[in-house]
Amino acid sequence: MKLKGWGPFIITATGSAGAPLFAGVFRPFASVPPAQANLTAAKLAQLNQQHRQQGRILGWADAYGAPGDVRYVALWLPDPTGGAWSCEGLDDGSAALQARFNALTSAWVRPAHVAMTPGPGYLTMFQDDRLDPWSAWGDLTAAKFQEKLASP
Repeated sequence: MKLKGWGPFIITATGSAGAPLFAGVFRPFASVPPAQANLTAAKLAQLNQQHRQQGRILGWADAYGAPGDVRYVALWLPDPTGGAWSCEGLDDGSAALQARFNALTSAWVRPAHVAMTPGPGYLTMFQDDRLDPWSAWGDLTAAKFQEKLASP
């Protein structure tokens, strides 16, 4: 697909680190974005920093594997605004995610991407841009989720 100018826009994975299954949504790009799988948390953090310095933003990421052997798949897109973004929460538990959420959203930053890790934890990306209005909820039961969907 890359030879035809198509690249991943959304990518997800499941399964073990040694035998993952991937699914993706592809679309045409003028320049196919870089994507990589089988990343450790340290390697993902390193690549995020590298791509940020090259004017890219984390476009999508997911986690797979097992607790203690979490792997990541990610892709980076051009960042025309050059805004601040952070993906430091790579396998946060609920309490750590809530603390990170409270600290960052108090400074006008919003969650831009959230994915479950096998821990179970959360991979989170926060972005400093304006998107009004927005809301976030966690630890919802199915009934509470339906209630939130139904409310204006």
